[in-house]
Amino acid sequence: MLVLYLEHGHQATEEETNFLEGLGSTLALLIDRWRKIRTIHQMAFYDPLTELPNRVLLEDRFRTAVARSRRGGLRIALLFLDLDNFKHINDTLGHTTGDHLLQKVTARLRQAVRSTDTIARLGGDEFILLLEQLEGSEDEVRGEVETVCRKLLQSLSLPIPIWGNTFNVTGSIGVAFFPEHGEALEPLLQAADTAMYEAKRRGRNGHFFYNNSLHVHLNNTLSIKRELPYALEKGQLHLFYQPQFNIHSGVLTGAEVLLRWNHPQRGFIPPGTFIPIAESDGFIIQLGEWILRQACLQKQRWRHWAIPWTWKCWPREWRRKNNSACCGRSAATPSRAISRAGPCHPRNSNRYCDRWKESGPFDQDDALTLVSPQFSQAVSARH
Repeated sequence: MLVLYLEHGHQATEEETNFLEGLGSTLALLIDRWRKIRTIHQMAFYDPLTELPNRVLLEDRFRTAVARSRRGGLRIALLFLDLDNFKHINDTLGHTTGDHLLQKVTARLRQAVRSTDTIARLGGDEFILLLEQLEGSEDEVRGEVETVCRKLLQSLSLPIPIWGNTFNVTGSIGVAFFPEHGEALEPLLQAADTAMYEAKRRGRNGHFFYNNSLHVHLNNTLSIKRELPYALEKGQLHLFYQPQFNIHSGVLTGAEVLLRWNHPQRGFIPPGTFIPIAESDGFIIQLGEWILRQACLQKQRWRHWAIPWTWKCWPREWRRKNNSACCGRSAATPSRAISRAGPCHPRNSNRYCDRWKESGPFDQDDALTLVSPQFSQAVSARH
């Protein structure tokens, strides 16, 4: 400003110079303050990694969308997208690679939706998409959202090159609608989250629309998860032994251990209902140890019959920090139970342990079997 003023041939007085310098300093302070306010706003309302709206801004956008929807009689779809197996990438290649992948994914998502739609990041690999101003019949709106879901998954499936590595990303999407599944953001998020996990349960890389039966299933799952430890403590879990015979000689060759839950209100709950839940939250480890102890005690009672015996432990149990339930390498309770029932031969146990490590991860239905060396047949502890 001072330079422009002097270009007109005017010789600035000392008072004018001080005024212009003060004005320049004030403008500099205002510019600096504006930048700081902008930075604070960015930090308060946007995710620092992807620069997408965070939960705070999502809530504000949702309230605005709801107001528009009520005025025009339109619907809103909330999509909950979670990347499949993203944790594996972080654990194997590091968080820097994972962060760069999230930025690439963000760019893909932006290209797949309208500029009027909101994409937010809740944290980790969880993204929320808010699709506004959906009009038409229920089937038409559902079809439009389904098209968006397929477009999103297709855009993610294209190879993503990062620092010499190529990633093929998939995602699972849960969908909930306003106002059918909630008139506030929180219940809609819960409904979409539930639908997203159902999409994962059905094989991942897909989408699922929330429905009321899913809500009933979720409540049942939460109830079982809450009551299962109590059932173990109160003696509601029982083992049944199904004899096995040689089809030719009729000789008893073993027995299969079957786990059942006798619920005081629901009656017998099949293991196919509660075992997957125990697997998901880690309770299967405690449950497996209890089964082993009970089976060992029963074997002691039947020792005069010399019934063949083995133990099968699931991968979740094997991968824990203390593998004593399978190998008996420490003084943990399961290995003491094995010792009371007739210990596995140490050399035999070590050989199976080495085979497991060399083979790498097993499938969900695989199990490690340690056979008492004096028997060739087995009792399977299925749980």
